[in-house]
Amino acid sequence: MPPLYITENGVADNNDVKLTAKQACVDKTRVQYHQEHLAYLLLAIRKLKFDVRGYFAWSYCDNFEWTAGYKSRFGIIYTDYVNNLTRYMKSSAFWFAKFLKPSLPTSPTSDKRQDERGRKCESRKRKAPENV
Repeated sequence: MPPLYITENGVADNNDVKLTAKQACVDKTRVQYHQEHLAYLLLAIRKLKFDVRGYFAWSYCDNFEWTAGYKSRFGIIYTDYVNNLTRYMKSSAFWFAKFLKPSLPTSPTSDKRQDERGRKCESRKRKAPENV
């Protein structure tokens, strides 16, 4: 079997304009999708000896899609189309951060983290607009 590169894999959600940016950043479906997909991918690597060399989540941020315009949300980063295209990490982005490096914060509410040596560091929170 040749080496495999999964170059696009992810979930599209409908853009619910009634949600605040904070509410829209809670994307449990996307987290569950990636958890399950990566668990089965690991199973294929271990049991079936698949040679998987890359996995790319689709997409890193919400964007314009030719067939759907701005009606769908794709990314692990929320793009606020109303407020100067400000970007916020969705819960799936925090999940990916923890999955890739367990010492990173697991949620937007984490206010402390540790560096590689176990020393506590201040988190790097971005200031959210007042309506979030």
